[in-house]
Amino acid sequence: RTPEFLAKNAMGEVPVLHHGDRTVTQSAVILEYLSHELDAFRVDLDEDTRREAMRWLFWDNHKLTNYTATLRFLLMFAKTGQTPVTEFMTARRDTTFKVLERHLMDRTWIVSDRPTIVDLSCSGYLFWPNELGVDFPTDWPAINAWLERIKNLDGWTHPYDLMPGHPIPS
Repeated sequence: RTPEFLAKNAMGEVPVLHHGDRTVTQSAVILEYLSHELDAFRVDLDEDTRREAMRWLFWDNHKLTNYTATLRFLLMFAKTGQTPVTEFMTARRDTTFKVLERHLMDRTWIVSDRPTIVDLSCSGYLFWPNELGVDFPTDWPAINAWLERIKNLDGWTHPYDLMPGHPIPS
């Protein structure tokens, strides 16, 4: 949160994308921007689809990723073990998983008949099931099938394979 970084993003958060003379912040906004720049995974097929995509992107940022990422951080990096906080976060995570599981029971992708930035956003923290204490094939089969479809997209790479310095030392 140095003055130099706050000049790039007043919120003091990552991610920050610098592209040409443009700076874009917040993950959903960055995904939307890149989908237009790269003409891939777009959600602006029509106004109803765009609004549905926004609904799911907000849900992801406020519910799914919020609970999942926080729980993962507490267990994997802060090494808190089970606490009342992690028990609460696990329950909230499971509530969001139930929403996504029900939604994916009768569809291939979240908002369209093809993968969009919504699928990329919502799946972001779900590729570490062992770090989340989740058995997707057994407990969440529709989510598991959707994650497998994402893994089968051209160019998909596991997030850890994209991170410098992985594996993280114990």
